[in-house]
This record gives sequence, C-alpha cells and structure tokens, in this order.
Amino acid sequence: LFWDASAESLGIGTSSPSVPLTVNGGSDNLVGMFESSDTLSYISFKDSNTTSNTSVALGASGNNFTVYTGSSFGSERLRIDSSGRVGIGTSSPSFSGFGTSTSGIDIVNSTNAALRLSGNSADAMFFVSGSGRHWLYGKGAVPMTFSTNSTERMRIDSSGNLLVGKTISGVATVGAEFRNG
Repeated sequence: LFWDASAESLGIGTSSPSVPLTVNGGSDNLVGMFESSDTLSYISFKDSNTTSNTSVALGASGNNFTVYTGSSFGSERLRIDSSGRVGIGTSSPSFSGFGTSTSGIDIVNSTNAALRLSGNSADAMFFVSGSGRHWLYGKGAVPMTFSTNSTERMRIDSSGNLLVGKTISGVATVGAEFRNG
C-alpha cells in the first residue's frame, strides 16, 4: 500500500499510482474484489451531474451481472444472468417456448419494447412489440430483404412491392411479384 501525498493518489501493488486509485495485481488475473454480506453488491459511479451516489451502479446479484440507473438507488436496467441471457428492463430474462438452452436479449417494457438497429443516420430497422401488436419497421428508402442459405429469397422494395424469388421489379424477371397499389 503506497500513498503519494503530493498527487493525492493511492497505489495498491504499485509505488507509482498514475490516477487517484491504482491497483496492480501483478500476474494475477483477479485484481480486486468487492464483497457484501447482503444479496446485492454494487459499485456506484458519480459525476458532477449525477443526482445521488447510488444513481448509476454496476453490481452482482447472485451469479448475475446487473446495471442500475435512476434516482437514489436506481432501477435495474440490464442483467446478464448466469446462463448468458441478457435482459433489458427485466431482472429475469426468459426465452420460454424456444427451449431451455436458448440465450439472447429479452427486452421488456410495460408499453412498447423495441430493438433498433442502425448502420447510419438515414437507415434503421426497428423490431417493436406492444400496444396489442408486433411490427417490423424499416426507415429509409431501402429494401427489406429476407435470405436463407446466403441467398436472398424475398424483398419488400422501397415502393412497397413484395418480390419473391427475384430482386428486381418487372415482368422480365423470374419470380413472383405483388405490387403495392
């Protein structure tokens, strides 16, 4: 344990701390541990705009990794459970109906739950469930394509035409086409 009074820095395992707290575990992969005798242990983060010292936290609940945000000990926002399932807005990510070995992302919200995939500012794909319906939404004047075995099988073009077995609208190409309007 080394205290550098001039820099107000503490070094554990080092005599030259480079930031206010520097921990060097040497060749040991487990450098440190925070332990609680309670059922939840967390580390809090605070900057000059954070409303409480418990508003933003990373924690452990059993063998699960948890993230909290909000005011005065915020709500659990994200959980990676011991099986590798990711839950956003839920503390018990579940994939019932897909088998017990299924892992993935479970997004839960009392109104609408959505996943947005965006490659740039003009194009985005939304998967949304809630308010009594489920929908896919593609933003941008680009086709929505469906592929299997690395081959495009179907597309909805930017005009709303459904093309099956072809990628270009028109009678000269083989495949089925259902025109919008």
